[in-house]
Amino acid sequence: MKNGNIKMLFLGSAGTGKTSIIYRYRNKAYNGGPTVGIQMSSHCVTNDNGKPPTMVKLWDMAGARYWWTWIEHYINGVDILFIFYDVTDKKTLEEAGEIMDGINNIKEKFRTILVGNKSDLESKRVISVFDINNFIGIQRSKGWQLRHIECSLYNITAFRKIMDRVINGMKNINVPREIVTTGFNLDKSRKESSWGLDFLWGQS
Repeated sequence: MKNGNIKMLFLGSAGTGKTSIIYRYRNKAYNGGPTVGIQMSSHCVTNDNGKPPTMVKLWDMAGARYWWTWIEHYINGVDILFIFYDVTDKKTLEEAGEIMDGINNIKEKFRTILVGNKSDLESKRVISVFDINNFIGIQRSKGWQLRHIECSLYNITAFRKIMDRVINGMKNINVPREIVTTGFNLDKSRKESSWGLDFLWGQS
């Protein structure tokens, strides 16, 4: 987080529903249609400690492969990276892996959350628990540390919860996240934890 701003970048194949989830999270009407280029939305989160509000910026990048070459221009300064896939389309998980391979050399600069969207379409699901665990295992062998959630346009509870964890955790950080210890981990049995691992990968 820099200058009171939290930057989040949303990546994933076209049609995985990144934009619709963002709009749902922000309680905005969404008329559908593919994202072209990149769209940025923002909102302020008030602080209880008398500090100025924290600005949360959501950068939503188009999923068509053409736009992937733009990732390197927008990933600088990102705090949280969301990578979406569609649970009804195996190709989108494969492409999530391609995106991760393309930024593998800078993965330590941000925290990454893998999002399986359209979980309400259970009858059309083609990505199983085994598939996603295998994918995560492969990515972790490459050095990635991932938190995985699933959601849908009709149920964003998991997405909202992880957003709250990120925002409420990061807005209290005043020193580099690699060395800070804080008390905002939701696992109350742990009194202190770095924001990187315990806070995102602790108990839900």
